[in-house]
Amino acid sequence: MTKLYNGLIPNETPKTKKGKTFNYRVVHPYREKINPQDDFVDIEVEFHGKKYRGSVTTKRFIDERLNYYKKSGENAGGSYFCAEGMIIVRRIDDKTIRKTLEDLIERGNLPKFLNH
Repeated sequence: MTKLYNGLIPNETPKTKKGKTFNYRVVHPYREKINPQDDFVDIEVEFHGKKYRGSVTTKRFIDERLNYYKKSGENAGGSYFCAEGMIIVRRIDDKTIRKTLEDLIERGNLPKFLNH
């Protein structure tokens, strides 16, 4: 199941430092390629027979959305940005997503930040 669209494909099934395995994929149904520094994508994670879903984005994407909302008047004139089950990362790439998920799993926080 581990698959990133738009050319970002991991080489192996991810494992945490303690050997816990998980699978994930990035869901990006658009024709445009993922911009690692400025995008918003959905992820699906399988861990211990359960499926989790959430979103991954970058600070730059959020900043640009807030500026857009300020001009459009949406979200109280750009006062806020929100998304359920959202994780903010420095880059949207396999290495960063894998490292993030490994850490959340090791700390027992996967169900806390992704929807089940």
